[in-house]
Parts: sequence; C-alpha cells; structure tokens
Amino acid sequence: MDSSASQIIKHNTNCVLERKPSFYALYRFWFYGLLAILITAITLVAYKPALFNFFFMDDFAFLVWLKETTNNPSLLIQPFFHHYMNEPYYYRPLITIIWAMEYFLGGANGLYFRLFSIVCMLLSSLLLGSIVIGLSKDATQSSNINKTQITWAFFSAALFDLYPIHISAVNWFAAQHTILVTLFYLLSFWCYISWRKSSTKVSIISSICCFGLALLTEEAATTLPFILLAYEILLANRISISINWRTALKKTLLITTPYWLVLIAYFFLRKFVLGTFIVKSSTLYHQRFIDILQTWLHGLQQLLIPLDISILAKDSPVAIAWGIIIISALLLSLYTFIMPNKLSGNRRLGLFLITWFVCSLAPASNIFGTNFPHFHLINARVTYLATVPLCMLATCGLSNFSSDFKYSTLIRTIGGAFIALSALILYCNNQAYADIGHRSNKVIKELQKYYQSIPGDPLVRILGLPPPTNALGIISMPKVPFLERNLSNCSILEVDDWYIPFAFLKESINTGEGKIYFLYWDDKEQKLKPTIPYCSIPISMIFPITNYKKTWQGKELKAIIHNETTSPGKVEWENESIHLVSDSRSSLEINLAEFPCWPIDFVSFEIAIGSQPDNKSTLDYELHFLNNIVPDYSLNEYCSPNTFSRVKIIPNGKEQKLIFPLRNFPDWALGDKCRGLKLVLPPHSDIKLLSMSLPEANTIIPIVSGSSLIKLNQSSNNHLIHYDASHITGCIQVALEVIGPYKLPDQNKDFETPYSNQPDPNVAFSIPASSPSGMLKILHASFPGKGTYKARLRALNKNGEQVGLCGDHFFINIE
Repeated sequence: MDSSASQIIKHNTNCVLERKPSFYALYRFWFYGLLAILITAITLVAYKPALFNFFFMDDFAFLVWLKETTNNPSLLIQPFFHHYMNEPYYYRPLITIIWAMEYFLGGANGLYFRLFSIVCMLLSSLLLGSIVIGLSKDATQSSNINKTQITWAFFSAALFDLYPIHISAVNWFAAQHTILVTLFYLLSFWCYISWRKSSTKVSIISSICCFGLALLTEEAATTLPFILLAYEILLANRISISINWRTALKKTLLITTPYWLVLIAYFFLRKFVLGTFIVKSSTLYHQRFIDILQTWLHGLQQLLIPLDISILAKDSPVAIAWGIIIISALLLSLYTFIMPNKLSGNRRLGLFLITWFVCSLAPASNIFGTNFPHFHLINARVTYLATVPLCMLATCGLSNFSSDFKYSTLIRTIGGAFIALSALILYCNNQAYADIGHRSNKVIKELQKYYQSIPGDPLVRILGLPPPTNALGIISMPKVPFLERNLSNCSILEVDDWYIPFAFLKESINTGEGKIYFLYWDDKEQKLKPTIPYCSIPISMIFPITNYKKTWQGKELKAIIHNETTSPGKVEWENESIHLVSDSRSSLEINLAEFPCWPIDFVSFEIAIGSQPDNKSTLDYELHFLNNIVPDYSLNEYCSPNTFSRVKIIPNGKEQKLIFPLRNFPDWALGDKCRGLKLVLPPHSDIKLLSMSLPEANTIIPIVSGSSLIKLNQSSNNHLIHYDASHITGCIQVALEVIGPYKLPDQNKDFETPYSNQPDPNVAFSIPASSPSGMLKILHASFPGKGTYKARLRALNKNGEQVGLCGDHFFINIE
C-alpha cells in the first residue's frame, strides 16, 4: 500500500474517532435523560398512595394563617421581624412567603403542596447528580467525565429521589421547609463548585445569594460554610500537612470568607429579631451519656432502615433485603475509599462525604427524640438534608465496581435492586400516610357535620383522636378554610393538659358549673360521638357510685381476677391472696364490667413484693383500661399516654399500696362504662395481690376549688385558694409545692410524677399552710420572677411527712 493510500485511511480513521465521542455523548445524553424521566415516573408512583388532598397536625394552623393573609397581606411581612409561627427559637421568614405563593396558586389543597414538594425534591436530585460529577472530578483531578462518574451521579440521584425516609418531609406540609432549605443548600454548593472551576462572578454571587435564601428558610443551612471549608481542605486545595498547609489553610479561609460573613450577619439578625443567637437546644443532651448513645443509635438505625413498622415488619423479607443491601453498599464504598481504584484520591472524597454527613446530622438531634411514635417517621423529616451525603456514600462503591470489573453484572444488579427496593418501601411507607390522610379528612367531615347541627360557638372538647391526627392540628382545625365559620372554643382533651387541667374541669362539671359538649372519636366507625350529656345538673347525679362495691379481698377478689397473663407466668390462689411469679412482663385482667368510669378517681391495690433482682431499686406498674373510648389494650412498643396510668414504687419488704390515679384521664372519665382493667407488672415479678379498692378522691389527695389558672401582678398581688385535706388519714397540714417558671407551651421542667407519694426533686419552693383545710394565701412576692408556674398541694402529718398523694396541679401566672 502506497503512502497516499495509507494517509487517506489514516485521515478517515481520525475523522471517525473525532465523530465517535460526539455520537456517544449524544447517546449518553438521551439514555440518561430517559432514565431520569423513568425515575421521575417511579417517584410519582411511589408517592401515589398519598397524592390526594389532606392535612394533619400543624398543617391546619398554617393553612388558617395563610387564609388570613389573603385578607391581610401585611401578615406576610411580620415573619421577617418576628419569630416563626409562635416558635420563639426559629427564624424562617422565607418559607412563609413561598407558602403564600403556593396557597395563592392552589388554595387549601394538600395535593398541590405535595406535588410542589416532589418537584423541589426532583430538582435537588438533579443538583445532587451534578455535584457528584464535580466532586469526582476534584477527587480524580481530571477534567474528563468517565462512565463510573456518570453511573455514580445517576445512582445517587435516583436513590435520593426514592429514599423512604423522605415521606414525612414530602407529605407533611408543615415540614416543607426541610425540602426547600436542601434545594437552596445544594444550589449554593453547586454554584460554588462551578465558580471554583470557572471563576465567573455570576457563579459566586448566585452561590452566596442561595446561601442567604437557605438561611432564611431553615437553620440547617448554617452548616454550609463548614462543608465548603471541608471541600476546600480535602478536594479543591487538597491541603497537605507536610507542604505549605498553613498557607493553604489561610487561602481556604480567605476563599470562604463571604460565607462566614453572611453566617455572622444571620446570627446577628436572629439576635435582633428573636433575642437569641442560637436555636432551641435539644433536651437529648441533658440526659445520661448512655441514654444519649442509645438514642442516637436508634436514630441512625431508623435513618439507615427507614421502615414504617405498621406496614412493613422489621423481620419481613423486604426489610431484611434492604438492610443487607444498604449495609453491603456502605461497606463497599468504605472499601472504595480505602483501596486504590478508578477514583484516585478517593480517601479525601470519602472523608469529605463522611464529614458532610456528620455535619448534616448535627442540627437534627431532635429527630432522635421520642416525641412521636417512630413508625410514622415524623421526626425523621429533619434528616432530609443528611440523606444527600448518605445517598452519595451508599452508591459510590456500587458505581465504582459497576464496569470493567469481573463481577460488574452482579454489582449493577445489586444497584438496580437497591433502587427498586427503595421505591417499594417508599410506596409502603406512603400507605401509612394515606391512612393518616383519610382519617384526617373524615375528622374534618365529621366536624363540619357536627357544627352544622349546632348554632354559635359553645365549649367543645374532643378526645380519643389517634396520633398523629390530634395534637396541634385539631386546635386550629375549626376555622376557615376547613369550616364555614371560625370557632374558638373547640379543642382536644389530653392527660395533664397544659391549659385546662382535666381534674379541675371535672370538679366544675361535678358541681354542675361546667357547660361543655364532650365528643370522642370512634376509630372503628370513623365518627365523632357524644360522651356525657350536656346538662346543668351535677354529673355525679347521672353516674352515682353509691350502689357499687368499692373493696374486694379474699374470695371476692379472686372472682374478679382473670388467672391468665399476657406472657408465661405462674398464678396461684394462696392464703386468701393471688400469688403471681413471672420472669417476663406479665399482667392480670380485672373484671369491673358495668362500673361507671366517671366517679372512679383512683384504683388501689394492696400488694406484698417478694424477692427482686438487686439492680431493680424502682419498679414500674401500669394500669390499662377499656371503655367506649378505649376499645383495646395497647401494650405494644408505642402506647398512648391517654390509655394507662403508671406508678413507680421502691420495694421495702413490707405490704405496700399501688394507688393508680385515673382522675386526670379524660379518656377514662368520659368513657361511660368500664369494660376491663389490666394490671401490668414489671419483669421478674414475685407479688401477692391482697386486696383492691376504689377510694374516694378526698381520702387520697387535697381537694382544691377555684380556677385552674391564677394571675398575680403588682396591683393584684395575692390570691386565696380553698382546699380540703381533712379526710386524709393523719393529715394535719399541707404545703403548696411549685415548679417553674417557664413559658407555655415550652415546659422546661415538670413534676417528676403526677400524684406522687415521694419527694419531687424538681420542686423549686413550697408555701406551707398549718391546717388540714381552709384557705391558703398565695403572694406575688413569694415568686422569684415573672412567668408561669405549676403548683399542687401535698398533705403532711405531724412529722412533716407526706400522707396520701399529691393533689391536682394548677397554674400560677406571675406578671
């Protein structure tokens, strides 16, 4: 072949090689574009169960406020100069503006808010994929994009879209700020990476502006300057300890200076508006170290294996498969970061991603608390930002070995299974929120029907609503746009209510002074039903207990006790008493069928405790109850505090009394007839049950009459309360014990145990009274400062020792 022919062949070959990258680039663009569309479609299918109009909890309060802004637009300016929605520690003015825009476009329709959240999440996933490309370029110190990097970007973005723990952030409208702050956060980071590569002013200005928007959306954005610092040290500047690290560190701080200045300005703005630099500290860090560690481990488990256990059991095949895959993926990524492979410099990349993950969890400490049952993953909403580096970590190893590797096909299969399982679990988790949504809509429908039948705005109290339908939401629900008219006298009833203690409410109804409608939610029929009738006569006349037996012992006690326990245990009739021995948690069922609930304030058991393990200094006993409002015993992992009473005692080797207060339980008192009681004993129990009784309240606690809220100021500096403890055996005096001050509803400290028979370490000070009954003067000067205090009476004998139990709590507001 002559030289001219060879030159022609070489020229044609070069032309083909020049065209080949262009062709494959176009092919990759369309291929990954179609995959992105597919993932978007899968995301919508996974959220399909919850894609309808519903709200719950805080949503109602926010929607009522948004409705008010349509008539008074100036309300939208107030969040810039005031705290966020009555939360004194939060400054989030931008989210209210965005909500107002959504409300203006879609009205009070939860579906539109939910779709907007999904769109923002999809945009965040695109930014995440772009950031992955940028980080991998910095890690490899190459300007080219290879197949491994594209695969990593796709896997991490797809996993973020479908990560199952996002259900609370997407479905809970009030938590939408976590989605928006993540969007602004990622946009700022992406612009910063672009600026470091191109040095264009538009990129750096856009990054700083997005950081400012993120700070005005939620406090989690405060971690961004630290992430940028880590990025500069580990990837961009690649600071070395041995070579000019001081110079490089100074350069890094200089580069990120604008972000630190914006952060400082933000904190001073918080100080000016809220009066504080910092957000509310988590109560978690006031616990013992071992408790903190256990709580965080539980939270990390929830983050890595985000299952709603009401839908998917922890031992289900899907849950087991997910756990195996995500742990394997993280271990494979760890191997990728440690061992040499295609992503040279991966140790720095791995350290950066781990740093990002840890920093993102720092503001999310409250998610690891126990404010809500974990099986709805409500608290997990604040880990939304932390799932960005988590998804990168979980997919890096899979992507690295998905090509040019002996088992690449297997790795790609595992990666596909990972995404598929994530979509499946997300779909199942959304089923739980769909159930919440349907129940919430039925509650609204029932309220609408109820208020159509009664005029005006009477006092209405609702109980029996299962979480998370109840709590904050029902207080704001009876208003426009959910009802035809605004109502202010409807609220829920809970144990130890922070506004109107039920025990005081019960006393006023007993005397015929209370004019209140009581409703309860029948979860089986999904309806609101009335409880006690609305009438002017004392309720004690409707539910008399004078004809019922009040004490059981001997054979009479045996007749009402079921000799079956909820776990293996030995129950025997022995010397006119019931003897129970069990290594695990056990219980005794008590038949008090047809007894009215309302007049029964206390249930007392006389017991003798046998041998106990040496490490059990305090024993917890529980009394669960059934009636029309509480149809089933709740003895599972999460148990509503409205359905059982707890007593703690210290064994003393003698006969002791378990006195369970039911007086402050609206779910008990308003439940018509008793359907059963269950005495739940601690593990390793060895007790003899000697007798049971239903003592009158005035023989157990000091009775206080009057208002449940006392207000004192400079002009009205004293108040007299009427009390009676004369029926308590051995009582010759009383003492008013007080805790506080605090601002409702942010209660910093409470009595250790309601109706306690032990000294309470939380008591701030006491006010004595020298007689068992009469009047006690409360003076403004007795209190150390302004605020709201919580108080209760304690009966004392001649030696100053407590007799009976502490009384009902009430509030004292010092102005």
